[in-house]
Amino acid sequence: MRAQTSAEWAFILGVVLTAALLVLATSSLLPAGVGGRVQVQDSVAYWGSQARPLEVAGWQMEATGANLTGANLTLVFANAGTEQVRIRKIMLAPGSFTQVYNASGTSLGTADALDILLLPSDRLTLVLRQQAGAAGAYAVPPLYTLNLTITYDGTFPSMVESGRVPLAGEAKVIDQAEGIPCRTNGDCASGYCHDTGGGKICVECIANGQCSCPPPKNATCVSYACQCT
Repeated sequence: MRAQTSAEWAFILGVVLTAALLVLATSSLLPAGVGGRVQVQDSVAYWGSQARPLEVAGWQMEATGANLTGANLTLVFANAGTEQVRIRKIMLAPGSFTQVYNASGTSLGTADALDILLLPSDRLTLVLRQQAGAAGAYAVPPLYTLNLTITYDGTFPSMVESGRVPLAGEAKVIDQAEGIPCRTNGDCASGYCHDTGGGKICVECIANGQCSCPPPKNATCVSYACQCT
């Protein structure tokens, strides 16, 4: 077997470099959404069938407000274990999802002081709410990721389930100026339940001082909706 000549080595090196550049060019052409869809699929696979003892069988994020900091995250919890579980805390990061409601809109308290019992095979729908403009509020992007940590009493008290995969999904943007029926401010992610003449509905704002926009734009409240001009 003869030794490779310098010209042959140069040719081989050129082929390798060309292949590497082709891979980089191809990867740069892949749509950005592909990675997002994979992330969501991984999240669904993990939380929907692998997490223990509490699975999350489904979830939906609804975002409102000029900066999309008003948000409701609906979670369907399932006890996939063999023992009862009493949920004590549900923490999401980033964000300020401090209020917890059941599917009927009844308040269950704050996210750091819960008392929710799930027997084996039980399912329960919960809504975690972030008030628009709250301290530490999360401006919900079109594709969101949230780290979920659940503290519960099981075999031992104060056990922690912290998923190795974040919750991921596509947010649904709600125009609250279109009117979602409400009874009190607490029913609205924006924090404003107002009687506009045809009954009480959730609105994004009532007065100019309730809106905010990134500078140098000015914030105004027009027809119960925040506008940045």
